[in-house]
Amino acid sequence: MILRITIKTNIMGKLIITELFLVKPNWNRTFMGEITRDVVDGKPIIYGKVIIDVYILTGSAGTQKELGVLLDNASTKVLNGEIGEVIKSNVVKVELSDTLSN
Repeated sequence: MILRITIKTNIMGKLIITELFLVKPNWNRTFMGEITRDVVDGKPIIYGKVIIDVYILTGSAGTQKELGVLLDNASTKVLNGEIGEVIKSNVVKVELSDTLSN
């Protein structure tokens, strides 16, 4: 579900569109993430980022549905304490959020 679209320009004048969406790892928790779209070698790529508790999860996929499944599954594992599995899978990048590193 897309909630809001933000349009900005970078220093090269290229439009950057950021869409907000919901990651729902289970029926009790929902997290807001953001996606940006790009075209690489003629193929669409969707990049997503969501903060789950103290972790920032980032990933990419060819469609929004694929990205949603990827981030939903990774966030479910994070909430179940299986962060090691997410890191080992090397499909989703995991970082600590700024709130802990500052």
